[in-house]
Amino acid sequence: MQLHGCTCYPKGPVRATGWLRVSTRPVVRREIRLAVSREAAWAAVTEPGHLSAWFGAEADLDLRPGGEARFRWPDGTVRLAVIEVVDPPRRFSFVWDPDDDGGASTRVTFTLLQTDQGTRLVVVEAEATMLALAGA
Repeated sequence: MQLHGCTCYPKGPVRATGWLRVSTRPVVRREIRLAVSREAAWAAVTEPGHLSAWFGAEADLDLRPGGEARFRWPDGTVRLAVIEVVDPPRRFSFVWDPDDDGGASTRVTFTLLQTDQGTRLVVVEAEATMLALAGA
């Protein structure tokens, strides 16, 4: 089931070169228009109390590149992530550890764009692609 407002871009098993592995998982993209300032939206996606309130899991963040993020759901499930980008109040991203389905790590990126009406929040989750030297 596709949520209203989400766009799913399926990726087939494509190899651009022998060095590039391309995901076979879809990219999930969600765009939301918020009637708040970009700074308020930034707080909603980066401050643990605000993030926990809407994310569905208790969030704990060490908000710096390389910092750890921990998400604990009500059923006790925990997922860890490493924060990659902290660019207030424009962009925030982290890479999840693989979930229980044995899949690959995914990158979640929040991009906040100021508009006349408030903030446009774009959230993208996609498999964290890997570049490797041939034979390495």
